[in-house]
Amino acid sequence: MAESSKGRERTAETWWTGRPFPGEFGAAMARTAFPALDLEGVADYQRKNFDALAAANRKMIDSGWKATMRQAQVVAETWNGAWDIFREMASVPSPEGAVAKQSAYLEETFGKMVGCAREMSEGIAESTVEAANLVNERVVGSLDELKHLAKPRAN
Repeated sequence: MAESSKGRERTAETWWTGRPFPGEFGAAMARTAFPALDLEGVADYQRKNFDALAAANRKMIDSGWKATMRQAQVVAETWNGAWDIFREMASVPSPEGAVAKQSAYLEETFGKMVGCAREMSEGIAESTVEAANLVNERVVGSLDELKHLAKPRAN
C-alpha cells in the first residue's frame, strides 16, 4: 500500500473511483499526491456543458432557419406582387398612370422589406440573448460543480 501526502492509505487498484489499474500504471497512480477523482462527476459535468452548448446552438440554428424561411416568403410575395403590377401596368392607358402604379408598388415593397428586415434582426437578436443566457446559466452552475469536483473524495 502507498500513502498519499494527506495521510490516507490507497491501493494501486482502488484509489481512483474503485476501478482497478493493472500493473505499473496503477502503482504509479497510487504513488501520486492527487486526490481521488469522481469520474462520474466529471463526466456529468462535461455532459451538462455539452448539453448547454448544444441547446444554445439549436436556438441559433432555429433562429437562422426562421429568418431564412421568412426571407423566402418575402421574396415569393414580392415576386407575385411584381407580376401583378406588370399585368396592371399593361392595362393602364397612360404612361403617367403606369409610373404612378409602379411608384406605389415600389414604395409598398420597400416598406415591407424594411419591416421584414427589422422583424428578422429582432428575432435573431432575441435568440442570441436567449442562447447567451443558456451558456451563462451553465457557466454559473459549473463554477459550483467545479468546487465540489475539486474536493478530495474519501476512498
